[in-house]
Amino acid sequence: MATKFSKSNAPASSIETFTAIVDEIVDLSADLLEGIAAELDMVSRSVFLKSARKRSKVTRSNDALHGTLIDVGNAGGRLARIRGSLLSLQQIVPFVSEPRLDWIANNMRSRLKNAQVDLVCLADYETHLSGNT
Repeated sequence: MATKFSKSNAPASSIETFTAIVDEIVDLSADLLEGIAAELDMVSRSVFLKSARKRSKVTRSNDALHGTLIDVGNAGGRLARIRGSLLSLQQIVPFVSEPRLDWIANNMRSRLKNAQVDLVCLADYETHLSGNT
């Protein structure tokens, strides 16, 4: 992000700066959601593979269960923070990219519209992941 805002690559206007920040937040959110999805998948595989292999042992270690619950709870907390960011941007981006604002160049408006679509997709994906926590 810092290289995008270095003096040689500095955005020419405030709307370019805003659009670049929105793009970065969208990309970061996607990366974070993918990471959380991988963590939840690992927890799920761990729980269900162990239970399938150890059907004779119905009880498990309290420590292992405690660790699993902490992992799932932490993922849920991170998802909630990401959800807040996504929902905020879903409200801000359409307001900023309104057609009535003639000082916004069409290419910036187009980038913001693309970001808006990405935000909806990410919010849907976050909802799906939240259902797994």
